[in-house]
Amino acid sequence: MSLGGNLRLKKHFSEYDLLEEEPSMRYKTRAADYYRRMLRASASGDSILEEPPEKDKGRETIEDAIRTSEENSVISESAHEMITGEEFSGEFFSSVIN
Repeated sequence: MSLGGNLRLKKHFSEYDLLEEEPSMRYKTRAADYYRRMLRASASGDSILEEPPEKDKGRETIEDAIRTSEENSVISESAHEMITGEEFSGEFFSSVIN
């Protein structure tokens, strides 16, 4: 409890105006995700190098963030096809990941 605790978490959520939101929504936000990662890093003696999300980004739910990422991927594939005239295969990315 010395690292976390209700008071510290409430202060964090208040910075994103999330205290009035339903817990089912509040705990799925980028702000909550950042807080969990920060708490884990502190507990293991590490420091978190990233900055906390900006207020509007912190209020986004993780599902929205994933959806946005997927939408960006589709846009990137469409742009690739428009520029090169070739269908995007993703082979380059598969080879990089594997």
